[in-house]
Amino acid sequence: MKHTWLFAALASSSLLLAGCGSSPAEKQIEAQTELIEQEAELTVQKQETVEEYKRCVKNSDGEEDKLRMCEALLKVLDTPATK
Repeated sequence: MKHTWLFAALASSSLLLAGCGSSPAEKQIEAQTELIEQEAELTVQKQETVEEYKRCVKNSDGEEDKLRMCEALLKVLDTPATK
């Protein structure tokens, strides 16, 4: 994936900060880094779901039942992420 290097860089930064003793500022940076990583992963998952939706619609050949199944993928995108 294109964003793999970004995840690796952010993860490395987090590990370096954690290893040097954590001041309140460093803890805040770690928390922000983790949030950015989670948001990036969610974005990648959404992109993959959109691509899956496109393939589904293409393979449906216009059949209503198959298109309804494809619509379920879009509903997943509208569902708030919970962890």
